[in-house]
Amino acid sequence: MKDNHRVPMSGRGRSDYHRHGAPVRRYMNIALRVALGVAASAVLIAATVQLLAINRVPTIDRRPEPMVRASYPPAMGEFPTAQPPALSAEPPPELTVYGQMAQEAASARNLREFVEHATKLPEAGGISYAINALAYCNTWHELRDDYLRLEQEAASSSLPAVHERFLTISVAAARCEGFTADQLSRDAMNSLFKSAAAFHDPIITTLSRLQNARTEDDRLAIAREILQMRDPLLLTRAGRLFSQSTASDPPHVDGRRWGGVTPVAYAHAWSLVPCSFGSSCDQFDAEIAVGCVKFGQCYQDRREMLRAKLSSQDYADALRLHARLVEIVANANAEALRPTRN
Repeated sequence: MKDNHRVPMSGRGRSDYHRHGAPVRRYMNIALRVALGVAASAVLIAATVQLLAINRVPTIDRRPEPMVRASYPPAMGEFPTAQPPALSAEPPPELTVYGQMAQEAASARNLREFVEHATKLPEAGGISYAINALAYCNTWHELRDDYLRLEQEAASSSLPAVHERFLTISVAAARCEGFTADQLSRDAMNSLFKSAAAFHDPIITTLSRLQNARTEDDRLAIAREILQMRDPLLLTRAGRLFSQSTASDPPHVDGRRWGGVTPVAYAHAWSLVPCSFGSSCDQFDAEIAVGCVKFGQCYQDRREMLRAKLSSQDYADALRLHARLVEIVANANAEALRPTRN
């Protein structure tokens, strides 16, 4: 019998929750495999839809701004205002329709409403971002037992760390209010991915063309399109446009293996790139928020997380390479990512 209950997201009295035991990082697996087309039945199309004047997703209620850590513990229902994290000293590049869609998703207070809007705009990447939002909410549905546990802890504790973790999961859960378990299932995401509207989603079709490219010249042309799109979802793949990111097949930047840094610094430099083109990289980002809720490793934004986890050298190299990668994307300079063949 299917679990078709409405997903409870806040308040008390939820002892009827079922445990699913999904891995903590399931969001990243689903979001990349499904939303970006690595899921079964890749969509094929001859060319990317050209976007000239696409309406943006209608403005919907905004979620709270990132919190200032010194303000803890906040009163329930109040969200202190923080300065937005600055990942680069340079002026931010102009957002494309995909970056605008990413920002709408990141700022939406209710993701169910966002999904309804996004699916009506496939030409702006709406199907991909709708799937991404479903995957995000699937994560918090799987962690609902953690919500109950942290709610109880927060009620009896004055420790700032406890309230930070509870507020993080409360905000994320509230954004996903109104979905049923069936709507957040893998089957629902796959169904949306294989829908007729997905054939008009340039994010899905472009990635499919990249996967089916037969020559390096074809791959170069599609890579240039990806950089021109400046889509945050596709940019999570941009570090592997020409290679598998292995020792025997390393990626290059400006003719240097791993961009002249360690593989760790290289990977994290690319993880910052979507932040410069519309992606949410604050404490409500799925990866950061899940780490906060599950392990108490709470960070203001992705850059702070990298500072804590990387060596000082890798961190400095990642920031330096990130600045160069933003320049490469802004100029659609796919040649700079092309490997040097001996």
